[in-house]
Amino acid sequence: MSKRDIRLDTLRGILLVIMTLNHLGVMVTREPFGFVSAAEGFILLSAYTFAITSRVAHASFGAMLTSAARRARKIYKYHVLTFAFLLLVVLAVPAYDRYFGRTFVDDVSVMESVTGVLLLVHQPKYFDILPMYIVFALLTPALLFAMHRRLGALVLAASIALWMAGQVFDPVPAIAEASGISERAGFFNLLSWQLLWITGLYLGFAHKHQNRTDLLPSKASMAVAAGIVVFCLLARYGVIDLPRMMRVYFDKTDLGFFRFANVIAQLTLLLGLLRLVRRERGLPWFSFIGAHSLQVFAFHIVVVYLMTPLAIQLPKQYGVVVNLGFDMLVAASLSLPALLHRAVLRRRARAADPAAPAVLAQPGPPS
Repeated sequence: MSKRDIRLDTLRGILLVIMTLNHLGVMVTREPFGFVSAAEGFILLSAYTFAITSRVAHASFGAMLTSAARRARKIYKYHVLTFAFLLLVVLAVPAYDRYFGRTFVDDVSVMESVTGVLLLVHQPKYFDILPMYIVFALLTPALLFAMHRRLGALVLAASIALWMAGQVFDPVPAIAEASGISERAGFFNLLSWQLLWITGLYLGFAHKHQNRTDLLPSKASMAVAAGIVVFCLLARYGVIDLPRMMRVYFDKTDLGFFRFANVIAQLTLLLGLLRLVRRERGLPWFSFIGAHSLQVFAFHIVVVYLMTPLAIQLPKQYGVVVNLGFDMLVAASLSLPALLHRAVLRRRARAADPAAPAVLAQPGPPS
């Protein structure tokens, strides 16, 4: 498990592209395979990768906390700098202020919005994923150590209990309102979505540290998963008409029960398919951007904000072909942060060890 799993990097790269196009308004990328979006898959894969790259069996708890704090600090830096750059754009360019001003900055004052971002309670559109990651990264050492002490079942039970609480309560809006700093809470319910992170951690830990082959899908579980996926796919496109009272269970904000079941069913099928592919095989470009996912994710927020006005106008004025070319160009631009980050890592490696080879392995996964 010490070698990098290129399959996971490929999947994260694909999800980053889907997420970018979806946020630009490309309808075909909007939950095309059922009640599952790129966000669910991205969190699951990130948690899984976090677990399989952890050293919980060999490092002290203090070392794990230090590593987690360093990772959380890095995510926090990207979160704040991304907001700061876009805030300057919104304040400097009237056109962007008309598009995003009221959703990006609170009506009270710019400084309160900045304070809210620093405290992680002001979460404009697309600025709600990284704060969740910061919380998850800080909690992960304790979770992994509990799993290492054979308390994985207790961790999962506590996670399910928190998910159940999340069906009736969302802590971030309550904190934002109580603080009086911000009224822009994020889309995702932290209490509900932690279930995805902990599920990914559990699977990754079990595969690496316990050699749990029983988690690999059997023919029976693959058949059940396929049935769930087909049902959800038909319901997603209206072939099966869901009763109104059932639709709440597919809710994305609170991660409704049937949505979570749909995610796990697709994960089961994916695990089955990945058994047919070797760890070192993948799609090169997708695996490249997936290996630098934190940088690419932050960049995608900037690109989506800057390109949205153009994405709205292009189909009206130039038609489908030009719009398709525009979408492909935006997707290709995701290479830029990955290339820049790789260059920075290589320069740091040469500075640390001038005698080291020029080629540097791709970086470990961000949280």
